[in-house]
Formats: sequence, structure tokens, C-alpha cells
Amino acid sequence: MPGRAAIQLDGVSKCYRVYHQRHQTLKEAVLKLGRGRWEELWALRNVTLEIPLGQTVGVIGENGSGKSTLLKLLAGILQPDEGRVAVEGRISSLLELGTSFQMEYTGRENIFLYGTMLGLRRKEILQRYNDILAFSELGEAIDNPVKSYSTGMYMRLAFAIAVQVNPDVLLVDEVLAVGDEAFQRKCFARMEQFRGGDRTIFLVSHDLDAVRRFCDRVLWIDRGRLAADGEAASVVERYLDTTSQRIASGDFGLARPVVHEVAGIGQVTGKVQVAAVGVLDRSGAERNLFREGEPITITVTCRSHLSTDDAAMSVSIYRSDGLHCVEFSTADDGLVWELSPGVVVASVQIPAFPFTDGTYEVSVGVFDSVTKTTHDFQHRRNRFRVQGAGSATGLARVEHDWQLERRRAGTARENPAIGA
Repeated sequence: MPGRAAIQLDGVSKCYRVYHQRHQTLKEAVLKLGRGRWEELWALRNVTLEIPLGQTVGVIGENGSGKSTLLKLLAGILQPDEGRVAVEGRISSLLELGTSFQMEYTGRENIFLYGTMLGLRRKEILQRYNDILAFSELGEAIDNPVKSYSTGMYMRLAFAIAVQVNPDVLLVDEVLAVGDEAFQRKCFARMEQFRGGDRTIFLVSHDLDAVRRFCDRVLWIDRGRLAADGEAASVVERYLDTTSQRIASGDFGLARPVVHEVAGIGQVTGKVQVAAVGVLDRSGAERNLFREGEPITITVTCRSHLSTDDAAMSVSIYRSDGLHCVEFSTADDGLVWELSPGVVVASVQIPAFPFTDGTYEVSVGVFDSVTKTTHDFQHRRNRFRVQGAGSATGLARVEHDWQLERRRAGTARENPAIGA
């Protein structure tokens, strides 16, 4: 029925225990009788909201703000410590694609295993099998062990299975942050088919532009509380303004590192957190519109929780169609980045931005140059526009010189491409 709620949360709170001391042996655990030191960490506090059937809702907020906890409560993976959660209809959760895959099994075997875990009967899986195979584009590789798959193949198969559940409520948590542009477009096109009618989509993403385009409504979760709930563009703008003010005042929110997962990257430590990314002009002002050939500086503000001589940073620029234009890495350039606890800022300067008219996006990663451990990764964190300086097409304007010469009469007949 129109107007019926698909999701209801009434005063929902979720608390975790953070232990400062782990028991090393069974004997210690028994003798201490659970008296290890711990503190309460409230991931969510007193969240109340109602989402009607057919609405597409985006969820934004800083890392560790409680977004993923909220999704896990809706999926039934976690139970609230306070309040009530109610979700109507069949749920399909794209929280961590393929986490239920058995790596030794073939893709075909995992279709039946994963599909069963998502609530499909064997008969339903058989009916949908050809669609799953077609969407995944795996072809004959479907009979190879999943452990031999690339990240892209793995994700395509997991997504292809998950969307065949034909859910009433689709929960999506940043799973489309990696993979090529064609795959991302295909996934969003598939999710577009769910929009409207009686299907509800709940999407968590750091891609604010995608949230603006795709969502009817946006929730901003800030340090465990619902800070804003409303029309997409206005909530995103409010979030960006508040984030900028906090960065300017040195307030980065999280008091401790938070370990989380990034699709395709794996576990990130949170020991260094990307707090802000800026795209600046020659005067140091932040802008989102540049002329081709202008100097551009990309700044990355981080909060470090460790001291190390082995930190490294990468900054990548993508065109909006997904083309990876260029990547800068301190490790590749032989630079040593020494970190100590506190706020640190890195920047890379591009004297003359060479790429032609288009929209570009910035991704940032912070990692250990020795162990290759990822501390934080922000995919397509910022977006800016470049206006072409002329009629040149293609990816970039390359410095070049022409030489034209006039040939003697008759030469043109030998080479008609050259006029007299």
C-alpha cells in the first residue's frame, strides 16, 4: 500500500565494548573472570526515522560515524542495544560482496551456495542462473575456482547473484567503489531498475556526487547521531560545510583509529585517516572549475595516530567516465614521508594541468611503503571540472610543433595528401 513504511527505527542505539587488555590464555580468562578493562563506544545513539516504500535513501558521514553499523542493524546482522528496528519484506544486502564465497569452489558452485544464503531456493536459482551468468560476464571461467578470479570477476559474480534476489529492500554499502567504469555503470543501471514502485534502496557511499544524482533523500550520520535528514543536495551541502569548518578548526572527530574494510582493498588500519582533500588554484583558493593548462595543487589533510618513516601517499586522477588518467605516488618518486601523531598535510603540484575539457575525480590512498598495508583509502573523494582552451579532443593537450613546406609543382600528384 502507498505510504506504508519499509524501514522504521525508533530510538535505536548500538554500543560496542572496546577492550584495553586481552586475555592471553584460557587460564587467565578463567582467573580474571572477564574483568578485563574496557570502555563503551556508542556507534549509534537514539536514531529515529521512517522510510516509505519505494524511496531511494543515501547515507553519508565520516569514517567511523556509524553508517555501516546502521546497515548491519537493518540487515539483521546486529541487534540494537536500545530501541526497535523494523524492516518489511525481503532484504538483499550488498554489504561485503562475496564474503560467503568458498574460495575452493567454482563460480558455478558458489552461485548455488551464495544464492541459498541470500534466501533463494534451488529452483529459483536454476531459473535465474542464465541471467546471473550473463550479468557476471564470466563465460567459461564460471567453472574455475573462485580463488583464481581477479577482484573484478569476484565482484561481478557476487553482485550478479545478490541482485537476483529481487528484494523489497536493497542495502548497499560502498561495494561499487572499485572496479572499472563499465562495471559501475552496469551495477547502477541494474539498481535503477529497482527504483520506484515498492522497492526501497538504502545506499551508503563516500561518492557524494553519486548520492546527489541517485538518491531522493539523504541521511547524514555524524558521530553516531542523525545530524540531518532531507533533500539530497541540501544535506550534502550542509555536510561539506560542517566538514570544512571542522578541518579549519583542527577537529577531526575520531579520537582513535578505526579498522574497517574497503571493497577490493581489504582491511584498512585507520592509523592514518584522510580528513580532507582539496583542489587549489595558483592563489591557494579551493575551486571546482579550472581552465585547461592552469596550475593545480591537490592537498590531502590527514590525522595520524602513529610515528613512522615508511608512510607513503598516492593521488590518482580519473576522468568521469572512469578512465585512469594519472597517478602520483611518493613511493614511486622516492620520497620519504615521516609521520608523527597529529595533523599532517601533503600536496602535489601540477604546473599546467594537461587534460582536456571534462570532469575529473581525485582518489587518495595512504599506505606503508614497506609492508604495503593500507591505512586509508578514499575513492573519487573530490570532483572538479576543466574547461578546454581550444578545440582539441582526446585525453590531453601535448606540446608539439608543426612544419609545413611548399613542394614544387607535380609533387602533389605523387602525394595527393599534400597540396601545392
